[in-house]
Amino acid sequence: MRTYKFRPPMMNRSTKTFAINDNSGKKVGEIERYFNFKGQNVLSTFINMSNVKVRSVLEETSLDFIEKSLLNNLLFNKWDVNYKKDGKLHHFELRDKTKIKTNQLFLYTFQGRSMQVKSKVMDRTIRFYKEQSGHLKIVADVSYDTLMPPYTHTINLHDDSIHFCEIAGVYYLMLIQQ
Repeated sequence: MRTYKFRPPMMNRSTKTFAINDNSGKKVGEIERYFNFKGQNVLSTFINMSNVKVRSVLEETSLDFIEKSLLNNLLFNKWDVNYKKDGKLHHFELRDKTKIKTNQLFLYTFQGRSMQVKSKVMDRTIRFYKEQSGHLKIVADVSYDTLMPPYTHTINLHDDSIHFCEIAGVYYLMLIQQ
């Protein structure tokens, strides 16, 4: 099991870049929220709009979560995700299927694996499930350590085929959407 930690900015709409550290405290990646245009920053006050970039320090892996247009996001939010690994660019779509804000549910299919990301009310852990032959298997979980800010979030990866950038990006979008 691989473990990573990060501490996002206190302000929800902050565009400050922050580090992802491995278990020994060494910086292995970074996350940043950004807005495509100045109006999107103002608009996100009323309608939660968010784009996120996640990069590994070695620049071999990066993800860019770009929110779809307002018309495409009338019922549920969706993001186009550009996943770059070792110079190859891949695309997939992340969908927010949350009906109740306390029980978030995100879905995506990438490289032949269907993923579900779930949070439950009064549980400080968000779990990432991979669908395998009709069953759900936990491949990662993310939790935070204290009830008082600033929060340090811990990513535990149980599957070696999944990159920490993928988990960190989806999780940070879930934090922003709360």
